[in-house]
Amino acid sequence: MAVSHNATNFISGETTGEFVSQNEPQQSSRPRKCPQCGSSLLYKDGLRQLSDGSQTQRYLCRACGLRFSFGHKKIKTIKDRERGGQVCVSWPGTKNLTSATIVKVAGDKEGILAQFEWKCLKRGLQPSTIKLRIQHLAQLMRDGADLNTSETVETVLAVKNYPTPTKWLLVQSYKSYCKLFGIQWEPIKVNYEPKMPYIPTEQDCFLFIAGLSKRLGIFCRALLETGCRRGEAHKLEWTDINFESCKIAITHPEKGSLPRYGLRVSRTLIDLLNSLPRKYDTYVFNPKNGVYCQEFHIQRKRVADKNVRPSFIKIHFHTFRHVRATTDILNGISALEVQHNLGHKHFSNTEKYLHWTEQLRPQQDERFYFASVATDEEAGKLIESGWTYICNNPNTNRMLFRKAK
Repeated sequence: MAVSHNATNFISGETTGEFVSQNEPQQSSRPRKCPQCGSSLLYKDGLRQLSDGSQTQRYLCRACGLRFSFGHKKIKTIKDRERGGQVCVSWPGTKNLTSATIVKVAGDKEGILAQFEWKCLKRGLQPSTIKLRIQHLAQLMRDGADLNTSETVETVLAVKNYPTPTKWLLVQSYKSYCKLFGIQWEPIKVNYEPKMPYIPTEQDCFLFIAGLSKRLGIFCRALLETGCRRGEAHKLEWTDINFESCKIAITHPEKGSLPRYGLRVSRTLIDLLNSLPRKYDTYVFNPKNGVYCQEFHIQRKRVADKNVRPSFIKIHFHTFRHVRATTDILNGISALEVQHNLGHKHFSNTEKYLHWTEQLRPQQDERFYFASVATDEEAGKLIESGWTYICNNPNTNRMLFRKAK
């Protein structure tokens, strides 16, 4: 009696069909052995549509993972592909290349993008940047553009109704492609001005971080207090932390930024970092960039639902860098010091935070916290916490400070 049940492809994890029992009666038109390894442990893996309109049963070998079918002449196993991969066609003018001379044709999408990726890697671009540019170039090719002919790219950009931000990104990616391959092209003008991102208050950030898991919460708090990028925090080493003076150094900058030393943080963050298990050798967090993204997205939704704050869904890792910069400017810290803390080489990169801060001031409703102290020691603690000195009260001889709410 034949026994069959649903089986799972151990390669892709998907349900592939029925298990072929050896007790099932053998038929001459359906052999029961894998042509590659000779195993008789097979799965039924759907039907294959032939060129003449008929269908034949497809199988999956449990031993070697080969997908194959019988009753068709063009059966090609994995070993055959590894053996040579030669071009077996008889079109006029073609030749059967040897395995040592196989190259990708110039118009092959995968070949063009592979060459672009290799050139970007040699130039030292970040993998995340390369990945995004390849996605943009692939989109142009899907829409009918030939990357080696700038006229076709301009035609696609003109005909397709891309959103303005998407069109700007496509132009920037193709501009990089032309630069690497020596193609003369004058980039088309796209009137695009990035919108102001969502910037919550510092109190909202601490409320959001309090709802995250321990390691992820400490990771986000480090981003908030130092203003570093996500990739820079992943490369943070234990030797970069001064546990006595509560200072952190960013020694692995990204995006062409400058290294930063002596970034002052709170004692609470230092204690939290010191409580983490040292499971990543010299690194504080997992040095692999992007490992916390999926976990962050899941916990972000949970924290937003728990606190009934739908705006928390807009928070991402780079939001904490924006909050640090705008909060420092609101607290009276000079723009040059903010530039140093962010690691910007050019002040033009810091100017956007000055513009955003002016837009955030009406949201603050010009409300401030008030404090008065009598000693220099107390005044120093307030200044370290971001308070701004206003004046001295001549009647009480006390120093007055304020801090934006």
